[in-house]
Amino acid sequence: MLSAAIRGAVSSCALGAFLALGACASLPVVETREVPTVTFVFFDDGSAELTASAEDVLKDASRYVRGYENVSIVLAAHMTKAEDLAGNKIDAARFDAVHAKLVELGVDEEKITGGPVGPIEILDTESDNGAADRRVDVGFIVTAP
Repeated sequence: MLSAAIRGAVSSCALGAFLALGACASLPVVETREVPTVTFVFFDDGSAELTASAEDVLKDASRYVRGYENVSIVLAAHMTKAEDLAGNKIDAARFDAVHAKLVELGVDEEKITGGPVGPIEILDTESDNGAADRRVDVGFIVTAP
């Protein structure tokens, strides 16, 4: 797994730029194939265990990255306010689970960056369950070949 220093390297500026990519109207193209800018892996309450649905998302993500030298992934692992108040580090466990699965699926570890970010970006403000905040954002970065 990645060191705490690498995980801690995700700054709010980098995260903001990463999430802004998700708002782009058009997708980047790699060798005439569109690559999404961001996708999401969701978790059950208090869990870092990958569901079958999450594994499907990661299989698709790994297909975009493998074979293209100029496509990499940045992960931002989140948790709810309640999970944070409970004192657990479930965001780090979620990051580790997604990172390990991507490596298992053949993504070069050097192409994966990011880390846990805690409850800094709360999306689920309408309900108490925080379903949208139990997630890992999987962003795709396409650099010039």
